[in-house]
Parts: sequence; structure tokens; C-alpha cells
Amino acid sequence: MELNRNESGLVTFAVPEESHPFLRAWGDATASRPTREGSACWRFDDLDVLVTGMGSRNAETSVERFLVDHHPRWIVTAGFAGGLDPGLPRGTVGISNDPGFLGIALAHGSRLRPMSFHESRRVIQTTAAKAELHRASACHAVDMESQTIRRISLARGIPSATIRVVSDDASEDLPLDFGALMGPDDRIDWVRLALTLLGSPSLIPRLIRFQGRLRPCADSLARALVDVLGMLHRPATITAPDRAGPPINRAISN
Repeated sequence: MELNRNESGLVTFAVPEESHPFLRAWGDATASRPTREGSACWRFDDLDVLVTGMGSRNAETSVERFLVDHHPRWIVTAGFAGGLDPGLPRGTVGISNDPGFLGIALAHGSRLRPMSFHESRRVIQTTAAKAELHRASACHAVDMESQTIRRISLARGIPSATIRVVSDDASEDLPLDFGALMGPDDRIDWVRLALTLLGSPSLIPRLIRFQGRLRPCADSLARALVDVLGMLHRPATITAPDRAGPPINRAISN
């Protein structure tokens, strides 16, 4: 790896499906270097994109390894999040940012909604579990990596933010218990998934519909990221789009 890229920012995603629309929108990467553990890093002139794998453990391992040889100016953790607040529809893109970082995005009419994110060790599958977590945490959405990555950023003095899209809202059950399909490395066990679908074929159309709903969510996230990160890298091109709605008036955590 090239060392000491001090002028670059870093965007992380948990899985490739979250990252593909953004990679296409941002431009052609100069290199893709998968690691032995399965994460991958795409390199642009002014930006690195790291796919860490799902969960806190994979996120911590991937980011810590990346930071051995790289010193980004800032870090944004991006991807999907499960909705906990009933007032947030699927496709809503939210932000939780360090004070003073990415304030330019909000000041120039970004469509991002200020949100708080809870980090969970497991996939939250059902509406009942989402409602319980919403009551307990008072957070707007849940993911499995952001808090870990931002804790690493804070320890190293790197400004950071979470920018995520609600991929399943508070009224939606996930089609599968993805947590039960995880292997010991916190990655999907594809053999276990295949056996589950063979045993319950009725799950297949539900899974296909769910995957179809994820694509426009990933596209919405990509557009938001391009707008916001473009403000960091190309401030002369800033425009002020119409707001998607009033900001959520709650304390932001993370």
C-alpha cells in the first residue's frame, strides 16, 4: 500500500452492496486492493473507500489495519441503517457529525437529516425489536459499525461523521433472521443461507423484494455522499438544493 496519504478522506461501508452506487458516481478508482481478510480498498485521487465487513469486530479490524499505513484527514462511516423512529420512512438519509465537521453541508441546504444512531451487536429483525430498541436508546436508527469506527477516529483525533440511509423502516420486518445466518467471523454463511431458502422456499420472493428495495436506498445514499463530499473537495461548486424537510429536533448521539 502507498503510505501516508495525508490529504485524503476515508469513507467506509460494511458490505459491497452499500458501496457500488457511490463508487460509480464518484468516478473510476485507480486501484482496488482486497486484503486477505476480505475487505477491499478503492483509491481515488482525493478519497479512499474501505469495505470493512459487517459488525463491530470486522469494522475495528479493517479500520485499524488501514490506519497503520494511512492518515486520513477525516472519516465518514456510510451504509444502510435500520429505522427505529416511526417518523422516518425508508430512503431517509441521516447524518451524525462531530462538531465543526461537515457543518458546511448542513449550512448549504443539504438534504441530510440530523439523526442519532445506535450500534447493535446483532441484526434487528422485527418491528417489535425495533420498537423496544427505540424506547431503550431514543435513537433514530441502528447499524452495526458506526460507533466503533467513530470511537477509533476520536482516539486518533480524526474528525468523523455517520451518513446512512434507512433501508428498512420501523414498520418493516426483515425477510430473514440474518443474525442466525452469520458465521463466527460475523459474515454471511452462504451455505447456511442456501439451506434456509431450500427449507423455506416461500422466503425467496420476500428476499427478492427486500433486495429490490435496497437498490434505490443505496442510490439515495450515493447521491447524498457525492453532494456532501463534493463540498469538502470542490467548495467552489456548492449549490443549495431544496430541503427534503425540517430537521429532526432531537439530541444527536454518536
